[in-house]
Amino acid sequence: MKSFARYLQEKGYAQNTVESYVFASEQLLEKVAQLTNQSLLNHKEWLVSSFAPKTANNRIGAINVYLDYIAFDGIRLRGVRIQQKPFLDNVISNEQYV
Repeated sequence: MKSFARYLQEKGYAQNTVESYVFASEQLLEKVAQLTNQSLLNHKEWLVSSFAPKTANNRIGAINVYLDYIAFDGIRLRGVRIQQKPFLDNVISNEQYV
């Protein structure tokens, strides 16, 4: 993983990002016996069910960078959509105001 960390540093990633990406790629390699499209999808499913959406998306992004680094000839994972609250939740009607 040191070579991956060096690769990220050469690409200009911040130190916290490098540490986060290395952790996510190590976690992937611990959980997955062999990198295949199906094992990546299973790992994504585990991430989404185990972590908050922002954390899952961070790790998915890290995995995609790692897959590019190793020139993996397969899929790249899509992030999960984060439901944003509509901004109108805090708006009251004229009747409510009166």
